[in-house]
Amino acid sequence: MKKVFLILLSFSVFGLQTINAQSKKELKQQQKEKEYNATKKIIESGDFVFVPDWVNTQKGRRVNIAGDGNTLKFEGVKTTADLPFFGVSQTSHYNGNGGITFKNPDTEFSTEYNDKKFKVIIKFKATEKSETFDIQMEVFSNGNATVRISSSSRNSISYNGKVTPSEDKKAD
Repeated sequence: MKKVFLILLSFSVFGLQTINAQSKKELKQQQKEKEYNATKKIIESGDFVFVPDWVNTQKGRRVNIAGDGNTLKFEGVKTTADLPFFGVSQTSHYNGNGGITFKNPDTEFSTEYNDKKFKVIIKFKATEKSETFDIQMEVFSNGNATVRISSSSRNSISYNGKVTPSEDKKAD
């Protein structure tokens, strides 16, 4: 009788752990969906800012730039960037600060929503004087993002940071 009781008890404990694990997984999934929907709403508004914390150079160097005031801003179809650049440039930028800066008044975006992987991919081109930038931004469910920039006259570079609503939208 004791053996039967112990066997039933062990099965019930094992079964409860399985149910508990499933509910934790479901809760995690629901939280991820909630974060993803909030991030999608920010991006669909068209007014948001990417603030980088890290720069990754083509040669593998990783530089912390948190709090330096660098941004990539989206305001409807207008995009502006003020990002640092670490790497090799094939042309000199005498009048610039050496960073990646541009102001595009009329940007055409390609936006792809991957609801299964909970991420958004935004692609666009930007120009500043004689330089062209191909930009791809991958935004994850929690608002973290990676921006990859290929230039017509510099090595590729990527940035890791966070997407947030623009200051104007935060005040609403």
